[in-house]
Amino acid sequence: METEKIVELIKQKDPTVTAYKLKVAPEVAQSIAHLMQNEDPEVRRMALEVLNNTPGQPTRQAVIRGLRDENINVSSLAGRMLQIHHDKAELPILLQELSANQDEMMREYIALAIGKIGDTTAIEPLQTQIVKELDPDARHAMHLALTRLKEPENQKQYIQRLKQDNPKEKAAAVQDFEYIKDPVFLKEILPLLDDTRPAINVGKSNRKMYIRVCDVVINSIDAALEHPFAFDIFPRKEYSSDEIKQAKETLWSIIGNV
Repeated sequence: METEKIVELIKQKDPTVTAYKLKVAPEVAQSIAHLMQNEDPEVRRMALEVLNNTPGQPTRQAVIRGLRDENINVSSLAGRMLQIHHDKAELPILLQELSANQDEMMREYIALAIGKIGDTTAIEPLQTQIVKELDPDARHAMHLALTRLKEPENQKQYIQRLKQDNPKEKAAAVQDFEYIKDPVFLKEILPLLDDTRPAINVGKSNRKMYIRVCDVVINSIDAALEHPFAFDIFPRKEYSSDEIKQAKETLWSIIGNV
């Protein structure tokens, strides 16, 4: 599809343009990125949605511009896209946004993306900002980013979260491993496969259906380490004793290679 046609469809807010899930050429992406200056927030949102399938600098720049957008639909989409479309080249801008952005949800998204970039020069700015941060979700995201970046104090805090007694909070810490992805913590997580206490309600609507701490461990390890287990994984599954045994053996094998 020609550049002019795509741009015109976005300006017209034609929903078919997002249905195509196009991966466009860099010059086309640049033209679409310019639509982030359009006065209509729906045009800006659709421009981002079209760019989502095209990695590269134009998309990343459009996402960063979207983080500052006054329209919540645009900024929230930009925040979600930032988790995929980020690069070390934009790290200085993201660090500036982390402290300057007035939206706590955007600061949360930005912190998580900074951690994913993986540059340890971000540790000091994150440490500075986490002390100032008042929003608990944004502060938690900064803690996770610092843990992923192997900052020692936050690594210790994460281990303490894994060791707390409350099963719900323990399970929440395990789920954070899906972001942290550092095998060094597997030695701390492995014993939690013996914790059969109910932890998280996965029931739909008003129905209560709890999975256990050990079930959460298997689900989160599977997600973080790209499916290392030989048995079927389901988010609402209560795993058998044999499957838990297999999970332990798999984790010991991974730990031995860390």
